[in-house]
Amino acid sequence: MLLYHVKDLSCGHCVQAVTAAINALDPAADIAIDLASKRVEVRSDREPSAVATAISKAGYTPALYPQDAAAATSSGSCCCGSRR
Repeated sequence: MLLYHVKDLSCGHCVQAVTAAINALDPAADIAIDLASKRVEVRSDREPSAVATAISKAGYTPALYPQDAAAATSSGSCCCGSRR
């Protein structure tokens, strides 16, 4: 799983544009976007840099979360290790 913070996501159109860009790169990608936290979660066999480039070409600024933060988030705890 790839996890990005996209600071310039601000509306439903942004969500659609990012989703379309990632789907153009990998039609089989599983994409979950949380607009409130500006998080884009992608399950894809594509390289993280390729996904980031697709998001960038759509006009947005992705920052890949560190793998340990992504693992902590998916396991139900935050990046500092505490449970939510």
